[in-house]
Amino acid sequence: MSLASLFDATLLLHILAGSLALGAGGCAAALRKGGAGHRRAGRLYGWSMLVVVLTALVLATLRPSVFLLAVAVFSFYLVFTGWRGAVLRDGRPRPADGAATLLMLAAGTGMIAWGASAWLPGIPAPPQAPVLLAFGGIGLTLALQDLGWLRRGGDRGKARIARHLGRMLGGLIATITATLVVNFPYLPAPVVWLGPTLLLTPVIAWWSARVLRRAGSGAA
Repeated sequence: MSLASLFDATLLLHILAGSLALGAGGCAAALRKGGAGHRRAGRLYGWSMLVVVLTALVLATLRPSVFLLAVAVFSFYLVFTGWRGAVLRDGRPRPADGAATLLMLAAGTGMIAWGASAWLPGIPAPPQAPVLLAFGGIGLTLALQDLGWLRRGGDRGKARIARHLGRMLGGLIATITATLVVNFPYLPAPVVWLGPTLLLTPVIAWWSARVLRRAGSGAA
């Protein structure tokens, strides 16, 4: 198989997995949390996103793109940490969680530095500078939060659930963003790249606060 054919086949798999992740993620968000349907849709979403990230890494290798690689790491981190929030019933982090945090710390710092280079004289500005700064800033903030999570030995109870929901919804935002970028290229880049983040991040904050508030009131 030629490199061009391999690229096309990988791209097709990437698109199919992304479409499946978008549908499964939407179902998981809409279904009753903790129910069998939510769990099945969440597992399908997680596995689909794993394929999305792995194929993105292959695409970024076949046609070198540091930007695509950085976005793949960002998406992986959101989905991985969200999934860990569901499977780690005892709430205690493992070595893999520390490794993922270090990866996002490095990637987030690199994305911010690359995006900020747009304001340095004599250096060609990357066209994705606003996206790099936004995604890098979000990823770095979450990774710094996770350093605290690692130091205190994890989260339990509703705090664990809030972490799970917040990160998985963040991964869904990344999926929606990619869908808009591919299907609406005629829209301004800041709109398709940053619009879902700006619109849905307050929803994540509200949802997480609601879960934690219910925990504080003693509600199930």
